[in-house]
Amino acid sequence: MQIQHLLHRHGGRIVSIDAVAHVTFKGVASWHFVGRVVWEDTTESPAAEIAPGLLCVDSSHQKESAAELDTLLETMNRYLADHGTWHEQKQVRDGRVYSWTPHLAEGSSPVTAAQVGAQPAAERARMR
Repeated sequence: MQIQHLLHRHGGRIVSIDAVAHVTFKGVASWHFVGRVVWEDTTESPAAEIAPGLLCVDSSHQKESAAELDTLLETMNRYLADHGTWHEQKQVRDGRVYSWTPHLAEGSSPVTAAQVGAQPAAERARMR
C-alpha cells in the first residue's frame, strides 16, 4: 500500500507498507510493518521492519497522515487478533513482559489498499 504522509522516527519518509508481520524470540513475540523507507540522505531500505512506535505524523499534512496512521494501526490490530491470543501480562525470566501470544512462531500478512479501505470512515472517526 502506498503511503503519502507518514514519516519514520529516525529521519526518513515511509513510501509504502507491504505487510504486517511478527517474529518470536525466546517465547516473546514482537510485531512490525514491512515497508519501504527513503532516508534523508536519499538511500532506500526496500524491506525495512518498521515498529509501530516508529511511525510519525507529518505535521505539514496533519489530517491526512493521522488518517493513514489510524488505518495502519487498525490493520495491525486485525492481524494480531487473527494470528494470536491476547491475555493478561506475563513476565519471562529476563524481565520482558508480553500480553500477546501468536499461534505460530512467525508470520506475515500482506497489506493491500482493499484491506485498508474496508473499515468505514465513520468507524475510524469514532475510534479517535
